[in-house]
Amino acid sequence: MKKRTLGLIIAGVAAASMIGTGFAAWVITGNASAEANGNIQVDTVTDNSITLTAAWKENEDGKINFIGPATQNAANEWLSFNDENSYGFVDLSETLVLTFGLGNDVNPADFNITFTFAATDTAPSNYESAISSKYINAPTINGSAFTSGSYTCTLANLGVSSSALTKEVDLAFTWGKAFNDTNPYDFYNGFAYGTKVAKNDAGTPVENESGSPVQTLAKEELTALNTALSGVSFKLTITVGKAA
Repeated sequence: MKKRTLGLIIAGVAAASMIGTGFAAWVITGNASAEANGNIQVDTVTDNSITLTAAWKENEDGKINFIGPATQNAANEWLSFNDENSYGFVDLSETLVLTFGLGNDVNPADFNITFTFAATDTAPSNYESAISSKYINAPTINGSAFTSGSYTCTLANLGVSSSALTKEVDLAFTWGKAFNDTNPYDFYNGFAYGTKVAKNDAGTPVENESGSPVQTLAKEELTALNTALSGVSFKLTITVGKAA
């Protein structure tokens, strides 16, 4: 069985971003901030039957940013995102362009491609806590969920053929139920400043007179998001091999 691996090493620090460099700040009456740094390297692997190269799509930078939106025009805004060093704004998906070369005897239906995404190095448990706390959802590949960290399909199912050797693959994250599946800026500013809230069974804050002021919860949750992703690195591995 011929099997080769293309590894994408994705490193990031802080809740403001999992991939990239810069500084970003959430501001609630003058405080609460997060700093983000990271990098990405892409390696290319070749064998005699299949070649595979990977690069981020043109005009994309390989950064996934869990930060505020470019447009901030909420009515009665009390939570804002301050991009002090032109770090950028929210970007939860990136497109990777895969270019294949197939030998004369290669049938795409006979080869599997597996995408594996995992937190590595410093604190993978922190990344897992960001998911279990419902701040973010686990990523998807072309809309398909990872199972135990991996997603596998045949090259044919990916759409690879002798006449279609370049394929785009979308790596995408989404916000979790802690922010009602939307950007924290939009979610929290949907409440009036001082509104008391508490989490419902789904983990989403809702108005509740027995709860805490929404600004208190926002500071706690955004700080926890920062803590959960600080120092976390990620590795995306793409493996192409003969199907069993």
